[in-house]
Amino acid sequence: MTACAGSTATATVNICNTGKADLQVNAISSSNSDITVATPTSGYPLIVSPDSCFPAQVTLTPGSATGAINGTLTISSNDTVTPSAKVQINGNSPAPSINAIVANGGSFGNVCANNQADLNLQLLNQGQCNLNITSIISSNPGAFVLPAGVTFPLVLSADANVNVPVRFEPSGVCSNTVPQSSNITIASNDPSRPSLVQSVSGIEGCPKLVLSPQNLTAAFAFPATVSDPTGTLGCYTDRQITVSNSGICPLNITNLVTTNGLDGIGAPLPATPLEFKVVNPTLPITIGPGAAPVPITVRFKPLILTDQNPFAPDQQTGSLSITSNDPVAGDNGAGLCGEPTYHSGARVLVVDSNSNPISSVAKITLQSKGLTPKISETLMPAPLLTGGACGNTILFHLDNEKLKPAGTTGNSPLASYVLSAKNGSTQANMSFTLGQCQFQQIILQIK
Repeated sequence: MTACAGSTATATVNICNTGKADLQVNAISSSNSDITVATPTSGYPLIVSPDSCFPAQVTLTPGSATGAINGTLTISSNDTVTPSAKVQINGNSPAPSINAIVANGGSFGNVCANNQADLNLQLLNQGQCNLNITSIISSNPGAFVLPAGVTFPLVLSADANVNVPVRFEPSGVCSNTVPQSSNITIASNDPSRPSLVQSVSGIEGCPKLVLSPQNLTAAFAFPATVSDPTGTLGCYTDRQITVSNSGICPLNITNLVTTNGLDGIGAPLPATPLEFKVVNPTLPITIGPGAAPVPITVRFKPLILTDQNPFAPDQQTGSLSITSNDPVAGDNGAGLCGEPTYHSGARVLVVDSNSNPISSVAKITLQSKGLTPKISETLMPAPLLTGGACGNTILFHLDNEKLKPAGTTGNSPLASYVLSAKNGSTQANMSFTLGQCQFQQIILQIK
């Protein structure tokens, strides 16, 4: 006989009388409580006439145990030879057999933050009796979520299957290489595997912020810019640094902050007013993987005259801090550097006919024309000087950052500057104008 737990199977055992007198059966007992014999309708003793048989109804009712269920029936009668006859009863209670398959081997691949992906967990009963699934638990429920609508126990009949979706909702810090994982534990009445564990994993992909150039320094530094300490001149210089995303997930930028750094001699600049300021774009911005770079415009507006030298190059530094979901701190910032000039003015480098800087010029004269009071500066001699700003080497013979604006209107000259240089038998002359936010960097070639 074969029966699943909670069900029954029946069989008939014929008790026959091969003698010449009535057979009196006084009792039929079973050695196994899972195997029972129905009491005759007439009760005991049961009379079986000669050459007759009585069909005794035997019932198998398995409990929770599975496998072979064997028992012995003992038939007590007035048979003088075999007063207690033994009959072996063999039964079986098959077990359910669970199997589970997760699509794609349990790998969700790359999933970005604020997104989700689903994989089917297929549960199968490969046994002959009902499989009762009592719970399905995720060891990492914050990232790997099971459906809330499943009612337990989940009963699968023989050869039945069901799909249970598992959802990956990334949480924590992204990583392009280190997966997040969970063990999905399925509890059931399969005696051989009461707790079946399936592993799932997924990677929360990262964005990668890339700046070009990496810093607004050296060749990308802000050029000589007239200082505007009162904020009334409107003098400034803009530079752009582009941000792109070379990662596999969207880059979200929520804040762009600039801070002052050091002056030309390495002393900290005041925290305010800000010498550098982001003027666009509008935040927040999202840059998809491989999307076009987004320009960030940073404005250099020198406002602090502290330690500025009106007759030599200076520098002021700062930094740009970017708040984004790129987990690599080093990607989220850039150095800033600009050359402030004390006022509008001019820097002059004198070169020879081969465009090589002259080591010492015998005489340089700078005079204003049309300005009151008149400006005049003469250097005799004018040695070649070397300065530095933002990692750039600057050669010059004259640097004057205190010149007043001088300009023209139409064809009527109002004011200008005249520059002359003499060195032995060679010389050169030129005139130039000067706006209030202008710093002229002049290369004067003498022949």
